[in-house]
Amino acid sequence: MLRKLVRRHHDLLRASEIGDLFSSDEAEYQSAVTKIADFVVESCGGRTDYTMKHGKTCMRVRHFPFDIDETAREIWLSCLWQALEETEWPSAVREEYWNWMEPFSIRMINRRTFRSQPKRYPFDRVKQPQRRAPFAVCPR
Repeated sequence: MLRKLVRRHHDLLRASEIGDLFSSDEAEYQSAVTKIADFVVESCGGRTDYTMKHGKTCMRVRHFPFDIDETAREIWLSCLWQALEETEWPSAVREEYWNWMEPFSIRMINRRTFRSQPKRYPFDRVKQPQRRAPFAVCPR
């Protein structure tokens, strides 16, 4: 279920305005998605494939080569929410996962473009479609 979510999330991201963050080479892209899925599975208490293959890591450092600003974060979150809906995650699990990933996404910002702090998107707000705006739009 986690791997399916990661795959769908990254397929949506690749088709979005920030799709250029991902390799256009299909084999490289698939390898990156597998690596990300390994990280997510391990972080959620699953197999330790990520650490066994890549060692301990700091995700923020791994994202330094990419320009990630507040808008990119919002696109990332929007695509994550869409992937959660499309993969039909149960609400309780969705909330727990969201409550981990939403603050995680703030730490990935490495190029600030606004003076104010990044907007927060608590689960109770984003689960209500009419309150989800001003999320950036993720492609369908």
